[in-house]
Amino acid sequence: MATTAEETIRQLFNSKVGAIQLLEDFALYHSSVTQKLWSVAYYNRQISYLDINNFRTFTPASATLTSGATYMSPPADPIIEYCRHLNLFIDGFFMNSMSVLDTLAHEIFTLYSFTNVPSDKYITTAKRMLRDPHVSSKTG
Repeated sequence: MATTAEETIRQLFNSKVGAIQLLEDFALYHSSVTQKLWSVAYYNRQISYLDINNFRTFTPASATLTSGATYMSPPADPIIEYCRHLNLFIDGFFMNSMSVLDTLAHEIFTLYSFTNVPSDKYITTAKRMLRDPHVSSKTG
């Protein structure tokens, strides 16, 4: 039976790492990265499905909120509403993308033994700390 790349990496990691706390920390960060990637994919889909034509008409029924309250006034310009939705989805996409990278940095710091680990862990910090001792590496 063929295994996926993720399963292969997980099997390799589990076979080489013996510390239970390290395994638990890695699993916590790894599941967080996975969930955040789902959110990134969600916002990516929302952006790709966003259609200006869905904002062309305004009906009083569309202004009613689930609580029974209504908007103060209909949107003056459907383009403004389209842009608000686009901004919301782009913001969600990039916020979750940055969060994935920051959580991935925690995952990297869990896997590698670093000295003088900063309290604020970011992907750029992890990259720098991995790259600095290996200045001749071409993958920098």
